[in-house]
Amino acid sequence: MLLPAVLTLTCAFLFAVAAVLLKAAQQQGADLKAAAPGMCVLLMLFSLLLLPFIRDAPSWPRLPWALLAGLLMLGAIKLQIVALAKGAVSVQTPLMGSKVVMIMLLGAALTRQIPELHILGAAGFSGASILLIGWPDRLQADRKHLWNGMVWALLSTLCAALLDLLIAYQATAFGFAPFLVIMCLPAGVYGVAGLRALRYRASTRQGGLLTCAMGLMALQIAGMSFILGVFQGPTTANVLYGSRVLFGWLLPLLLASRFHLEEETLTAATLARRAAGALLSLGAIALVFL
Repeated sequence: MLLPAVLTLTCAFLFAVAAVLLKAAQQQGADLKAAAPGMCVLLMLFSLLLLPFIRDAPSWPRLPWALLAGLLMLGAIKLQIVALAKGAVSVQTPLMGSKVVMIMLLGAALTRQIPELHILGAAGFSGASILLIGWPDRLQADRKHLWNGMVWALLSTLCAALLDLLIAYQATAFGFAPFLVIMCLPAGVYGVAGLRALRYRASTRQGGLLTCAMGLMALQIAGMSFILGVFQGPTTANVLYGSRVLFGWLLPLLLASRFHLEEETLTAATLARRAAGALLSLGAIALVFL
């Protein structure tokens, strides 16, 4: 169907834009501690829009799955913000593109099946992509910092992969609208408490950039949750969502001088390696689709 494909590609683009704005806010001195709570509050507000669409009583025995999804979503959001805060967008976004490979491997593990050859090939491509992207040409300290950020990116991707599987296979059985509402409640409570504790204000320029980033990031998460629950399974949706690998590599390069991003100072060799890593990540996504 054309509509879910367009919506998924839009979510992928919004993710890349939000990630660039997040880094731009950080470069201008914004404290990213408010990013995760802010996204959680927005997601809770988005989920409340579904309340008028709840017609039937949920399948309450499946309630633990909705609560587990909420915890996974909170974990994915917090880890994602930490990853973006610690690393460049052109590094973290291709790594997060490995989510579709993780979904296939997790699906095979849960069903106790041996992954098919093309899935193993995709995993190999993802591993090679990680090595290329994470190979610095500077000091050893820079290497430690780079790989530290990459670990956070992969952990956030693992949480997101588990979350997508839960939404795809449990949301409809529980009741799609109430599942998403309940899923967003734990994150919303955390977000309200976090923003109150931080006394967050969006009045400054960097605060405005951060608020825009939070809004776009929350919007694309809500959009992908809707797509997973209504239109597509987790694999098909994430293959298209994997286009954020390309957007997340290209946009920072185009906007590096405008927002003084790390990509502005990278050597040609490093840029070439990251480009090759992004292409390998796209290749892994393509192999999953076979």
